[in-house]
Amino acid sequence: MVRVELQATMGGASLTAYTDSAGRFSFVGVPSGNYMVVVRAYGYQPANWPINVDIFPVHDLILTLVPIKFRQTGGDVLGNNASTVSVRQLQIPDKARSEFRKGVESESHGRTDEAVKHWEKSIQIYPQFAESYMKLSKIYADRGDFEAATDAAKHAVEVDSDDAAPYAYLGFVYLKMKDIPEATKAFQDSVRISDTKFFTQFWLGDLLLKQKDYEEAYPHLLRAWQLNPEDPKVYLLLYNDLVLLDRREEALAKIDDFLSRFPNNPFAAKAREKREALAKSLSEENH
Repeated sequence: MVRVELQATMGGASLTAYTDSAGRFSFVGVPSGNYMVVVRAYGYQPANWPINVDIFPVHDLILTLVPIKFRQTGGDVLGNNASTVSVRQLQIPDKARSEFRKGVESESHGRTDEAVKHWEKSIQIYPQFAESYMKLSKIYADRGDFEAATDAAKHAVEVDSDDAAPYAYLGFVYLKMKDIPEATKAFQDSVRISDTKFFTQFWLGDLLLKQKDYEEAYPHLLRAWQLNPEDPKVYLLLYNDLVLLDRREEALAKIDDFLSRFPNNPFAAKAREKREALAKSLSEENH
């Protein structure tokens, strides 16, 4: 039940695995590139290790975790400046962790009904298991059971309000419900705690843009682009926002960047039309 993340150095969504009882983990079918392996375990400092994935598989990566010195008097486990672990996480019983891991394994094989049963059982064992509530909230939302999804996400927020992830899951539920104001608020709460998640920044910027809050949308779209410059959609949103902010020269540069990186994107033809119209408008103004 040690959490292992595989994070692309250039940004983008990370992959997650959990170790088995012998501490083993693996990632299969990883595209070539540079990555950071980040290992997190309750009560230990995170361990980071850079790796390069090319045509040869990466074997036998061994990471050692160092315990965090902590006290249990104030509600938080205090370690060094770079890492903290909550008392709630340290107190999760082994049986609850086991059920959570079984749920993750079932989900990875497409057995969502089975996964739900394991996560629900983990919560019965340990009602403060925020990670299980988050997993359940997404599955409930995907099934259209928004009442159960909202309830699960709110429980996650209640038991782990200092973490950005529960707010992001709550925002996802509201987004599926098309409740734009509540989704916006949840994502704002999430990025206020951590600004390092691409999708949270992307969704928040998109929602603010749709609500015509162009000034507020820009820093979130810019941060999303910084976190994952390989996602073509963020270029188009930034372009639209810059045009609406009347920052047209910057918008032109952004659409040129998009066309240079993604010339065969389905939206490239439309983007070229917009680019030519914008360039013509700027040229006429300058003359």
